[in-house]
Amino acid sequence: MKVYKITEQDGYTRRGEGGETKWGESITHKAKGKGKCLCSSNVIHCYKDPYLAILMNPIHGCYNSKTMLLWESEGNIVADDGTKSGCKSLATIKQIPIPELTIEQKVEIAIRCAMKVYKDNNFQDWAVNWILNKDRSVAAASAAADAAWAAADAASAAWTAAWTAAVAARAAVAARAAVAAREAVAVREAVWAARAAADAVWAADFNLIDIIYEVVGGAK
Repeated sequence: MKVYKITEQDGYTRRGEGGETKWGESITHKAKGKGKCLCSSNVIHCYKDPYLAILMNPIHGCYNSKTMLLWESEGNIVADDGTKSGCKSLATIKQIPIPELTIEQKVEIAIRCAMKVYKDNNFQDWAVNWILNKDRSVAAASAAADAAWAAADAASAAWTAAWTAAVAARAAVAARAAVAAREAVAVREAVWAARAAADAVWAADFNLIDIIYEVVGGAK
């Protein structure tokens, strides 16, 4: 099936580390391990959608967003955790343009994911107001984050949901940072957003790719 792979600008993954691999047009590699466990030599990581690859990069491959390459690929998926997939064999077919995913879109994706798992009324109200652009103030986002952190500390059973909400709200706080510090903030915010989305997916049963397209529009 069609999948997507991110590499460094020279086509390498895990450069200078164990498992260093060179990719390029019409190059195929096979996993060395026999199992199907993600984050191991048993599979080769990939993504089901290019937007998903871009969203998750800050906490997965951590490639430089300005120089990384995105490859349309073919692979036989044997493992998937909702944020990434694993194949036994993967072929990078051709390099393709990297789709744009703005800072605000990443934050909105994180907020929508958090809404799936954290049902606190105050948080839900803040999230809706943020999405509708009625209130994206630092004060409101900080209050939402602080309340969610407090809930996470108070109730261990709901920790994941509350923590996810707090992370999403914290990403929104970063989105309002001064323009002069925009680039550094964008990197930090991208990590917060990816972390919130990933934790929400692991805490609840929903399709992250569907959420992404609710935000970016267009067809999958």
